[in-house]
Amino acid sequence: MLVLRGKRLIWLAASAICHTVWLRAQTAPPAAAPGVSPISVSPISIVEAGQTTINLNPQIAISREQVNFDRGALLIQQGIFDLNLTSSVSDSRAYTGLLPGLSVDGQNPMITDTVTTSGGASQLYRSGITVAPFIELNRISDNQTMQVGANQPLVSIEVTLPLLRNRGRAAVASREIAAGLEVDASAYDLSQVASQALANTATAYWNYVGAIQSLDVYRQSEDRGKALLEGVEAQASADIVPRIQVQDAVANLANRTQARIGQEQAVIQAQQQLAIAMGLDDHHMITIAPPGDPLPGGGSLPSVQLDAVHLQQYIDQALTRRGDYLASKTRAGEQRALLAGNKNQLLPQVNVVGSLGYTGVRPGSGAGNYIAPLFITPSGPNASVGLQYQFPLQNRAAKGGVAQNEAMLRQQDLTTNDLARQIASAVVTAASALRLNALQLVEARRASAAALAGLNGERERLRSGVGSVLDTLQTEDRYIAAVLAEISAQVSYATAIAGFRFATGTFIDPRSPVQAVAREAFYAPTAP
Repeated sequence: MLVLRGKRLIWLAASAICHTVWLRAQTAPPAAAPGVSPISVSPISIVEAGQTTINLNPQIAISREQVNFDRGALLIQQGIFDLNLTSSVSDSRAYTGLLPGLSVDGQNPMITDTVTTSGGASQLYRSGITVAPFIELNRISDNQTMQVGANQPLVSIEVTLPLLRNRGRAAVASREIAAGLEVDASAYDLSQVASQALANTATAYWNYVGAIQSLDVYRQSEDRGKALLEGVEAQASADIVPRIQVQDAVANLANRTQARIGQEQAVIQAQQQLAIAMGLDDHHMITIAPPGDPLPGGGSLPSVQLDAVHLQQYIDQALTRRGDYLASKTRAGEQRALLAGNKNQLLPQVNVVGSLGYTGVRPGSGAGNYIAPLFITPSGPNASVGLQYQFPLQNRAAKGGVAQNEAMLRQQDLTTNDLARQIASAVVTAASALRLNALQLVEARRASAAALAGLNGERERLRSGVGSVLDTLQTEDRYIAAVLAEISAQVSYATAIAGFRFATGTFIDPRSPVQAVAREAFYAPTAP
C-alpha cells in the first residue's frame, strides 16, 4: 500500500511538472524562426502596398507608356490642321541676246536682275475649308529700259471650299477623332490593369498576413510539443509511463517541427509574391516589410445580396466602371468615326476655289521702294473663282476602306457584347464567392470557439488529475486545426472582397488618373 501510494505521489508530481512546462509553453512568446523575418522592421499597410503597386508595378508602367504613345498618335493626326508657313528669297540674273537695233546705247546682251521675296500660309480647318494667304515682292531691273528697276507686289488669299468629299468635321477630322478615342480607350485599359494589379497585391498581402499568423500557430504548437516531450521524459524517468511513449513524444515534436519549417517556407513564398505584385525591383525583394494591417472580418461581416435585383445592380455598376468594358465601347466609337470618314471618300471631289488680291508697281531702288507698292500704288482688286472636280470611276480604295471599317465595327460590337456577358458572369461568381466565404468564416469562427471550449475543458480535467497530457494535446491538435481553418477562411474572405471589387470595377475610378486607392477598397465589399 505504501509503495502504491509512493508511486501515486511520483505520478502526480511528474504530471504537475509536465503540466507546468506545458502551460509555460502556452504563454511563452513564439521563438523567432531563422531566415523568415524580413530585414525591414517597419510594417507596411495595405494602402502602402497598393500605392507602391500603382507607382512601381511594371504592367501599370507599360500601360502608362501606351497612353503616352497614343497621345503621340493623336498629335500626328492633329498635325494636318497645323498652320503651315512658307517663305522664300531669291536673286537671279539672266543674259538675253538682242537683235541688232533693239538694244539701248548699243549694249548687248540685255542683263536682267530679279529679286523675289515671298511668304505664305496655309490652314486646313476641320470643316474642310482651306485658307491660303500669299504675298510676293518682285524687283526687276535690266541694263536696257528698266535700269532704275520696277517693284511689283502681289497679294492674294485663296479659299478652297469642298462641296462633297472632305466636307465637315466627321469627314475631315475622322482620324483625329479616332485617335482621341484611342487615347481614352488606353486610359481605360490603364485603369483596368491597375485594378488587376491592386487585386493581385491585395491577394498577395492577405496571403502574407495569413501565412505569418499560421506560422505563429505552428511555432506555439512546436513549443507545446517540446513541453510534452519534457513531461513524458519526466514521467518515464519516474517509471510512471513506458519508455516507448518518449518515442511517441519525439515523433510528435518532429511532426510539429516539420510543419513549422514548411510554414516558414510558405511565409517566404508569400513575401516574395507580394514583392512581385507590388513591382519591387531585385534590390528590394528581401527588404520588404512585414504586413501591418489585420485581415478583414475581425468584426461584423459586410456582405452582398444574391437576389436578382441586387445582382443586376452589381452588373450595371460593373458595366459603368470596368475599364476593359469602357475601353471596348470606346474602340467601337473609334471604328464608327473612321467609318464616317471612309464613307465620305465614296463621294466625288468637288471644290469651289476662289481668290482675291491685288498687285502694284513702283519704280526705284532701295528697300523703301521695294516694299512701298504694297500700300501706296495697289491696283485691283483681282478676283477669281473656279470649280474643281475629281472622281475615280471605280473608287475601289474608298470602297475597300468602308468594307474594312464595317467589318471591324461589327467585330468590336461583338467583342463588347461578349465582354459584357463575361463581366456579368464574373460579377455573379464574385458576389457568390464573397457571400459564401463570409458564411464559411462565421462557421470557422464557431468551430474554433467550440474547439477552444473543448480544449479548456480538457485542461480543467488535467488540472484536477482526471485527464492526461496526451488527451489534452490531442484536443489541442483539433483546436490548432480549427484555428488554422479560421485563418484560412479569413484570408479567403479578404481575397473575395478584392475579387468582388475587381469584378465590379470599384477599386479605382476609371475616369480619373490612377494615383491612389482608399483603404476601404480592401475592407468593404462595395464602393462607398
